[in-house]
Amino acid sequence: MGFAGVLIRLRLIAPEARRPLQTLEPELAERALEAGVRNEIVALDPSTGALHPGLAGILWALEPSALGPLARLASRPALLRPLGALYRFVAYNRRFLTTPKPPEPGEIRCACEPDPRPALQGALIAVAAAFALAVSLGLGLAAPPGLRVVGARLGVLGPTVKLFWPWALPVLLGATLDASVRLPYLTHLAATAAAGAAVLAPLALAGILAPDAVADPFESLLQVSLICAALLMFAMQRKRVAFLRLRGIWLATWVACAGFGVAALGWLHTLG
Repeated sequence: MGFAGVLIRLRLIAPEARRPLQTLEPELAERALEAGVRNEIVALDPSTGALHPGLAGILWALEPSALGPLARLASRPALLRPLGALYRFVAYNRRFLTTPKPPEPGEIRCACEPDPRPALQGALIAVAAAFALAVSLGLGLAAPPGLRVVGARLGVLGPTVKLFWPWALPVLLGATLDASVRLPYLTHLAATAAAGAAVLAPLALAGILAPDAVADPFESLLQVSLICAALLMFAMQRKRVAFLRLRGIWLATWVACAGFGVAALGWLHTLG
């Protein structure tokens, strides 16, 4: 479901207000394409024919709704610029954040794939990697002193070392892909890692903020979190490899490497 579908489900815009690109008149469709409809939502003012692209268009469409006061506040230049940049970051990277199923043979799909923006994809990789790194360090800080989850020699860096190097082979192999697929694959890989880190984040946060409350069940909670993270990442990576039309060996390689990393972190009494 796209962002417009979410607004419709929340009853912030009427269902008939959404018009797919394929249903537009040729002249209007051409104008919408020039306005960047492949990359961002474009709102049409039926009274004037004016097009409002991007976040400005979304806020314009929301003005008659219950969120009208908030939309008008966000439309002020001081807020619109940073919020608009955040929206573009999400809009251009939407296929990495929520990957659709690969089209079936002969299936007609909306011609709304965003234009490739290597800088924004690189920014997503950086954000995802930084988040995963922060969570792994958080696990090191959260581990009870009596639990050698990180190893005496590695200290708080233990989870980072154990979780980082199993991803190295998929990254190195991804660097050998054709240029048209290389950066998208690495971006999908980073998004998968961030999703797994999100599953582990609550335990890391709880261990830092309330260490006494989770000290006893920390080992069990870690094992459950690792299993959930592994299942989520497998489902995501399977879908992403299929979306990129890569061979099954790419998923098998990731499963072998990531699985070894999860097992290494779950092996609580190693590297002492």
